[in-house]
Amino acid sequence: MFEYTLKKKFGVKHTYIKIDKKGNITVSGGLLLTRKYAEKLILSKQHWIQKKLTELESQKSKTLNSNEFYYLGEKYPIKYEIDEGYKGKVKYQFLDNYLLISNSYSPSNEEVIFARDEFYREKAKQILPNIVSKFSIEMKLYPNRITFRKAKTRWGSCSSNNNLSLSVYLLALPLELIEHVIVHELAHIKEKNHSQKFWNIVKMYRADFLEEKNKLKWFAKII
Repeated sequence: MFEYTLKKKFGVKHTYIKIDKKGNITVSGGLLLTRKYAEKLILSKQHWIQKKLTELESQKSKTLNSNEFYYLGEKYPIKYEIDEGYKGKVKYQFLDNYLLISNSYSPSNEEVIFARDEFYREKAKQILPNIVSKFSIEMKLYPNRITFRKAKTRWGSCSSNNNLSLSVYLLALPLELIEHVIVHELAHIKEKNHSQKFWNIVKMYRADFLEEKNKLKWFAKII
């Protein structure tokens, strides 16, 4: 289920979905609009919503401060090394306190994005399954499988078949926020919508979940 904001307005006859430039989803309608109806509408439009979010992610990935990046909540510099004898794709390695990107020439902005994202993907596969396993055992909620994707408008999702899809950009976040996202998605295995029962599950394992949600919004703006 996509996260969304519900807006009710006097005099509005129709219900509609709006997605802003940051990927925030709003369902607007009249004063009688219910969350049950809003979530039914979102489910019926999920392919359209995903298409729009993918387009936003593509646009967002075109901009990058190529001198720095975040890893596990800390900001590190990106440095470059020209290796004239190297003939393959741009390569990367994390050394002490910076990400070193190597190529036979000065890499383009797109190549820097590619190298950084591949670093995130590599670390996501190493780190995230262990965190999922830890909370799955605690919560007694087990996903069928885990996949990773480059998504900046959504940190994660849980399908109707209980498959988790996690953004590789989670690796930019501090550990407590990574755990927050994973608990959130695991809770959807039991509660598919954002009902009070759902938030009660989240709160059991993330006592500061409201503060963590605000921190997530801050990171979403800078990654």
